Amino acid sequence: MRCTDHNGRWFSSVKEMCNFYGITTKIFLYRRTHHWSLKKSLTKPKQKQPFYFRGELFKSRKELCERYQLNYNRMHYMCDEKCYTPAELAEKWLTDGTRGFNSFKDHKGNVYRSFNEMVRAYGLYPTTVHQRMQKDGWDLEKALTTPLAYKWNSTRKRIGKKK
Repeated sequence: MRCTDHNGRWFSSVKEMCNFYGITTKIFLYRRTHHWSLKKSLTKPKQKQPFYFRGELFKSRKELCERYQLNYNRMHYMCDEKCYTPAELAEKWLTDGTRGFNSFKDHKGNVYRSFNEMVRAYGLYPTTVHQRMQKDGWDLEKALTTPLAYKWNSTRKRIGKKK
């Protein structure tokens, strides 16, 4: 059965086309059944190829993520679905400081790994800040910088007076 690639080049079979692009037929068919475009299916290199990042040779994405403490699950998704190379993502994540994890920035530009971490850094409760922003319509700066009217102790009694 004759077939063509994304450039219009004719091949006598899918196997011949895959050999031309250096991938196995199995990988090609897997990619096509998972709705990859023809171009991406043929031109994306196999994952197991070693690569260099900052002068070091890495055998896999996992090895890179462990070495630099990057988010492996996100790396896997971004490389497979969004056509990034591991080196591109690692450089981007190390430059912006997120390491591939979701990040939250406060009004001062400080970066936190989670919303809860950001809120706790200001000595507040996450539910309080959520309510201030969603129910009361406050902006992030006001929600984070306005102190609590009162705090609760471990026995669920108020500490201090409501102002």
